[in-house]
Amino acid sequence: MIPKHMALVPKNDARRAAMFAILDVEKRHEQGRAQADYPYARAFFRHLMGSKRITRKEINFFAGAISDENLRGNKERWASAIDTLISSQGNVCYLPLGMNDARRVFPEVYFSAQDRLQKRAELKSSRYSRQAEKEESHHEMRYLARVGQAKIDLAFQTPDTVSSWSSRWTQAEVSEYDLESMFFEWSGRFPELAEIERWQWQNEPLWALMMAVNDEAKKASPAERALARWMVPNKLTHKAA
Repeated sequence: MIPKHMALVPKNDARRAAMFAILDVEKRHEQGRAQADYPYARAFFRHLMGSKRITRKEINFFAGAISDENLRGNKERWASAIDTLISSQGNVCYLPLGMNDARRVFPEVYFSAQDRLQKRAELKSSRYSRQAEKEESHHEMRYLARVGQAKIDLAFQTPDTVSSWSSRWTQAEVSEYDLESMFFEWSGRFPELAEIERWQWQNEPLWALMMAVNDEAKKASPAERALARWMVPNKLTHKAA
């Protein structure tokens, strides 16, 4: 029975010759009949060019215009490569043949290989995209964790120490925008910082804001400083036994 992939007669002369060559050789093999060397190559050229032998003329179908001098000593290599190309239906192609030769006789193998390469590239790209999304998600989670830690740290600061807090978390790669937002949520609890309003610092760097906070902290009265220290939630309550 003719294999399904050979059920239709192709328009490509070389493809058609290869198809019939494979059928001829396989039929002779099933019948137990002896075959000459390179039977697939011989049958291929017989169907393609009506040739009974493999000569320079036949090899030139693949080699272009190889001379007798260049062919001398290499004829067996050419015949073996062509025989393997036909018998493997284009899946095995080695020197002196090239991939263009395989594509010329078995174009479907080339397109199938291209399709596999494309699908492999798409799969690799998809895996890379998923990996990138996963890494981005992990990066975002780590960043949000740092932001949470910075907020907790800020709760234990006073106007005298907030500048150190800002420097510490800037180095920890928390954005100035997030640090500034935390600061203005926190600063409302301290009367000495009442004059520092967010709208005044929209286009100013964070370090300049911290310098202004330091200046205001230095102006605070002893009572305001004492109150600021007591507002920090790190006091231990002693209970008598």
